[in-house]
Amino acid sequence: MKIIIIITIALLLIHVTSSSASAQVLINEVHLNTSGNSSQWVELYNTGDEDVNITSWSIAPLSDPTKERAIDQFCRLPADPALKATEDRTLSPRGFFVLEAPAEEEGTKASWLLTREETLILRDREGAEVDRTPILRDLNRSGCSWGRYPDGSPNWDFMISTKGGPNSGEKPFFCIEGYVLNDFDGVFLAGWRIILRNAAGLAIATARTDKSGQYRFCDLLPGTYTLCEIEREGWRSLAETCIEVELKCQDVIVDDFVNVPLSCIKGRTIHDFDGKALPGWTIVLKDAAGTEISRNVTDKFGEYKFCDLVPSTYTVCEEVREGWTNVIETCIEVDLEYNDVAVEDLVNVPVSHISDSNANVEPDEGDGEILLDSTTSIGDVTRAGIGSTTSATTGSG
Repeated sequence: MKIIIIITIALLLIHVTSSSASAQVLINEVHLNTSGNSSQWVELYNTGDEDVNITSWSIAPLSDPTKERAIDQFCRLPADPALKATEDRTLSPRGFFVLEAPAEEEGTKASWLLTREETLILRDREGAEVDRTPILRDLNRSGCSWGRYPDGSPNWDFMISTKGGPNSGEKPFFCIEGYVLNDFDGVFLAGWRIILRNAAGLAIATARTDKSGQYRFCDLLPGTYTLCEIEREGWRSLAETCIEVELKCQDVIVDDFVNVPLSCIKGRTIHDFDGKALPGWTIVLKDAAGTEISRNVTDKFGEYKFCDLVPSTYTVCEEVREGWTNVIETCIEVDLEYNDVAVEDLVNVPVSHISDSNANVEPDEGDGEILLDSTTSIGDVTRAGIGSTTSATTGSG
């Protein structure tokens, strides 16, 4: 009888000791994110002063108990990221044991835990519940983790991951920064206004670029944000004016906002004989490829203007109007850079004026023939202003 009692007490002591040792082990940190190169993992922590063998223990997601995994199925980290499961699953005092979730299929990320809402349950080899997490969420797939701080405490918080080591308790506040650039000369633009919007599209902050063209938004939690530059009169963006940013557990530098100054090409169309303006004249603007991009009509002063143009090569062409002749080229190429450009006048003359002027010239007797005596040279004739001859004879025959 005494022997039975002694054995029973011994078994009870073993059970109590085992239960006490098991109670030392807690779920200490959970990483729910599976985006990018991340995978889901769970960190266990031994709060006690004794080794605890966790072989055949298991972890089950409350969202789907059928996905309960034996700890033996996990890869052990961080002692060696390449180390696979071994028979020895002993967790030393104040030690960490990271369990990397296995992929459901080769080449795919594990979808073991839900990111929208999850609770994890730790069970020992007998199926008894050892620990349970509060409800955990990572809707933004931030790359941060939920963890206890300090290690083993009842306080859970969202923090920067410290996989396989003491939790830092560092809040996941990060920065988004970028630059606004003048594409024409590569100079960064100061004083440019940038608006930051949250995932709901609400403006939550504004900033202006400094003298180096930089803006910066800090103290931001992981999530989806949108940056928008406020367009300025006289400028045009060469890229998107709004950029969506996925802020995870690190600062983000976004692509530059790129802008160019807008300029004008202006000129006038005039009458060649008296220099008067020619209103109502159609002027066409073409891009570097020769494609028409705009057209204008000269005003009462014979002037035209094309504005809001980015630096490039353009061609200005006037209409060919019946009854008129252009004195110079009908098209003028313009290299537009930083400032407005005034092109040379487009000069025209009525065809009737040309005909009338030719009709009013009466041919002189002997036109077309110059008679030279033996003492006269061609050079003398040229100096006298005749300028050209049709034929010439000398007095010497």
